[in-house]
Amino acid sequence: MTTAAALGVALVALAALLAALALVVTVARTLRLSRARRRRVRAEPLRPVLLRLAAGDPEDAEEALAELAALGAADWAAVEPVVGGLLLKVRGETHAAVVALLERRGTLDRARARTRSRSVVRRAEAAELLGATGLARATRHLLPLLEDRDPEVRQVAARALGRGGDAGAVRPLLARLSPPREIPARVVATAVLRLGAAAHPALVDALRAGDAPQRATAAEIAGLSGALPCVPGLVAALEGDDVLEVRIRAARALGRLGPREAVAPLVAATADREPVPLRAVAARALGEVGDPAAVPHLAALLRAAAHHVAANAARALADLGPAGRAALAAAADHGTDGANGPSAGPATGEAAHARDALVTAGLRERAGATS
Repeated sequence: MTTAAALGVALVALAALLAALALVVTVARTLRLSRARRRRVRAEPLRPVLLRLAAGDPEDAEEALAELAALGAADWAAVEPVVGGLLLKVRGETHAAVVALLERRGTLDRARARTRSRSVVRRAEAAELLGATGLARATRHLLPLLEDRDPEVRQVAARALGRGGDAGAVRPLLARLSPPREIPARVVATAVLRLGAAAHPALVDALRAGDAPQRATAAEIAGLSGALPCVPGLVAALEGDDVLEVRIRAARALGRLGPREAVAPLVAATADREPVPLRAVAARALGEVGDPAAVPHLAALLRAAAHHVAANAARALADLGPAGRAALAAAADHGTDGANGPSAGPATGEAAHARDALVTAGLRERAGATS
């Protein structure tokens, strides 16, 4: 057989293979749509039962659950996805009863098995359902999915672990901030925040021994979650971490937490030798801490050459009560010329920042008074 003939045969075989594959895909899609239609038809008479369950009234929910528990296999298969979807909509006793129903009907056992499915969609759906139950015992089935080869499955698993309430998931979640197969920081942070104070010990450890992404995210979470046990680690990170982003987030977190022991480190972080982004965040954090002892230093920062540093110092002074407002008023006077009123030249940067902060503070007060 000549080369041309062999090539022709190969092309015909390839075309036949592609046609066969297209036929398989079409048949599979048709069968899937047909099954979905049959389920919808079968589920339609049960819609009132599902609506009563979703409404959340305890008495109606109890009756609806009893009806669902008595369904035959075919009817249950038709409504099972809808019942599982209700887990994110119902609360309290109704939620616990739905979880018990799904356990009784074997739905959760099948979900646990599907976490090992070859199908990306099935693994993700299983993780979402297990997370919606809020059961801590789902953790051991979800943790392996944090290292799934599919990034969407990893993110679904992270969100599910956040709903489970098991503090044992915090360290594995933080570990996935780093390659390989990392999970976006916003997803990890949201999951850890859901776990509340139980996550604080792991945040302390991450600040001390984690890599840069873990330290930075742990600092952010600590500030957002009110993690006071993290204060020593945050101060250490602010003073000595070798990654600027970690120092910036530590300063921001200390401002949110507001411990008095943070004042001196934050003042040091505003020094001229420090990077401008850190100086600006530290200046703002001093106002959030709320210690009037920072007023003289912040007043001096109004003369900083870096605009953001001076502006944030002015905002911080406005937050520090009468002492801070007095410092702003004195700085604003630097832009006037005694009895002759405003000077002919432009206002100094110091005076401009002070005036802007005073105006903004006044507007906030008036808005609060009228709300």
